[in-house]
Amino acid sequence: MSLSHFIKVLRWFLVPLCAVAGYIAAFFVAIPVNQAIHSYLWSHGHAMPGKEFLTFVEPYDGAIAAFLVVVCGTFFAPARRVYTALALLVLGGIVAWQMVGESYSSVKSAAEFHEAPIRLWWPIIGTCLGGFTGFLAIYLTTRARSPRFLSVHP
Repeated sequence: MSLSHFIKVLRWFLVPLCAVAGYIAAFFVAIPVNQAIHSYLWSHGHAMPGKEFLTFVEPYDGAIAAFLVVVCGTFFAPARRVYTALALLVLGGIVAWQMVGESYSSVKSAAEFHEAPIRLWWPIIGTCLGGFTGFLAIYLTTRARSPRFLSVHP
């Protein structure tokens, strides 16, 4: 096995590790974003108890995490970056549904005075939009570097 073939195989093994690294890096990006949202809302007179604040920022956190998973995971792919980004988008969507899709909030019913759980859709929508934005960024940058429609064949 040649060195270039070994490096190509090694880079394919690094794709999932970099996707996980993108997920971990999202925490370091999301913390300042959460602080900025919290300070903006707090300075404009909105009281932000913990549960309501977390419900408000979950879509942003999920979008940042999904974007970084797709982009960082695709960064080390030696070839077929668009397909790699699409695979990470689909697999990440499945994982996001398992992690975020089961988010529920309790709402007190006026008729029965008991808490009824309702599904929160904004976190999963934000996460999917962030992942799709990462896929779109990979797609557009890949197509911009090698435009097939401009190539001239004799």
